[in-house]
Amino acid sequence: MLHDPSVIVLDEPTNGLDPIQSREIRELIRELSQERGVILSSHLLTEVQALCTDVQMMRAGRLVYAGSLTDLECQRSICLRIGLKKPPPLARLKQLPGVDQVDELGNGYFRLHHAADTAPTKLLIEQASGWELQELTPECASLEQIFVELILKTDIK
Repeated sequence: MLHDPSVIVLDEPTNGLDPIQSREIRELIRELSQERGVILSSHLLTEVQALCTDVQMMRAGRLVYAGSLTDLECQRSICLRIGLKKPPPLARLKQLPGVDQVDELGNGYFRLHHAADTAPTKLLIEQASGWELQELTPECASLEQIFVELILKTDIK
């Protein structure tokens, strides 16, 4: 850092460090990223999720994703958490198109599981008028889940 570079490249910066040292390094990376570009290479996806705003994922030397971490997470949302003042019977929620499973969380809250490409958000809003919708929050998949899904569906030839 003696020459004050505009971009810093880090490869597994917390590898082999204890939890306290790892936390200190992550804080340093956050501070550095305010003033300059930081390129981070890591297999620790929770660390990537905590530090990065944009990601690139590769398989066998080929790029399988490049873009915003937030966009990636929410494109791959697999659950919706909903809160209803007047919830319908559980069976009714299970009948919503695109819903694979419903977990009752209590006090009018539910988790609706769905395929990543079939979020029933619009339909739910349309049908929930009598249910008094209080909350509708996408629950994003973890970066590890997303990475595995992208890697498994990517054909390498």
